[in-house]
Amino acid sequence: MNILIADDEFEIATAVGEALREDGHTVDIVPDGKKALEYLQSKSYHVVILDHNMPEVTGLELAKYIREHHFPTKVVIVSGYPVFEEFFARSLGADEVVIKPFTLEIIRKVIARYLTPSS
Repeated sequence: MNILIADDEFEIATAVGEALREDGHTVDIVPDGKKALEYLQSKSYHVVILDHNMPEVTGLELAKYIREHHFPTKVVIVSGYPVFEEFFARSLGADEVVIKPFTLEIIRKVIARYLTPSS
C-alpha cells in the first residue's frame, strides 16, 4: 500500500514511517502541508496520514482538497488536541481521526482497516 505521511514533527513521522515500511508498505514522508500537496498531485496514495496543524497548508485543508478533487485516498487526521472535534474533521473529508499521543499499534490498526487483497 502507498502511504503519505505529512507531519512537521520529524520524530513522529519517521517512527510511523519506519513501522509501516517494516509492515511492507511504501511510505513517503513530508514535513508540511505544502509539500504534501505537491506529492498528492504527482503520485497516487491509498492512505494519507496528515497532521492537523502544519505550516503552510493544514491537514484539514488537505483533507478538504482531497475530497473536492475526488482522490480515491483514505484520509487519517492526527491531532494533538484532545478536544478536537472528530465530526468537524470528518465533515471536511477525514476518514479517521487519531489523537496524539498514539501508539504505533493504533496506526497499524487504522491502516489494516484499509487493506484490500489488491493492495
